[in-house]
Amino acid sequence: MKIKNKFNDLILKYDEMNESNIDSYLQRGNKIIHFPFNSLNPNIHDFVTGENGSFEKIWNLIDYISFNYENEITLILEYTITNFNYRDIIPTYGWIFNFNNAKIKFLTFEDLSIDSEKKTYPKNLDILNKTIEFIKERKVKHPNIIFNSVKNLDNILEFYHKKK
Repeated sequence: MKIKNKFNDLILKYDEMNESNIDSYLQRGNKIIHFPFNSLNPNIHDFVTGENGSFEKIWNLIDYISFNYENEITLILEYTITNFNYRDIIPTYGWIFNFNNAKIKFLTFEDLSIDSEKKTYPKNLDILNKTIEFIKERKVKHPNIIFNSVKNLDNILEFYHKKK
């Protein structure tokens, strides 16, 4: 099991995502789990994660956690912004807004290969700008749903503008 940060949050590798590992982690008194969650569209999510079936696996684990640990833990759903899913940010936020004890954390896609950068970074920065502005407004109104700070959201925009 991979525990990554000083807060002892659980950040699982794909092959470690199962009910047994989640139960073991939560039974030790831990309260926060991170999952990659890159779109409400299974095909887009699987493409972004590079793992076929990852959407279904994560969806089933979220369902398991909701049923067995409702109101006991916080899920942080990590949304890596790419050219393939930046148009899905607002619908995904809407779903998370209605989900108990979940937060969304937006991440940049750091691709080190020069050829694939052009394919993976959001192409329409006007849409990305409007989307991030929408998310920043929601952060002010509902600060507990969006994990990122407003400054961090600005940094994400700046990151993609520099990549253009």
